[in-house]
Amino acid sequence: MRQVMGLVLGVVWGIIPLKGLMGLLLFFLVNSAIIYFYYSSFQKVDEEEYGGATEILKEGLMTSFSAFLVSWIMLYSALYTDMT
Repeated sequence: MRQVMGLVLGVVWGIIPLKGLMGLLLFFLVNSAIIYFYYSSFQKVDEEEYGGATEILKEGLMTSFSAFLVSWIMLYSALYTDMT
């Protein structure tokens, strides 16, 4: 789920077009908020059973970030870079 979310956010960021530090910070904020909402509302997970909220939020973050970066850079470059 996190990789798909990273891919979708990368496509959205590439179309908008967001760039720079603002795009990166917004990704981490949106990603963490969605995951926190998902596991606390739908999954009803006991945080302490898995090492706390930070451990749950860190799980799969780097693979999601990788998918996000690849899709964001590729789409932004394809749409907004002059290829002459």
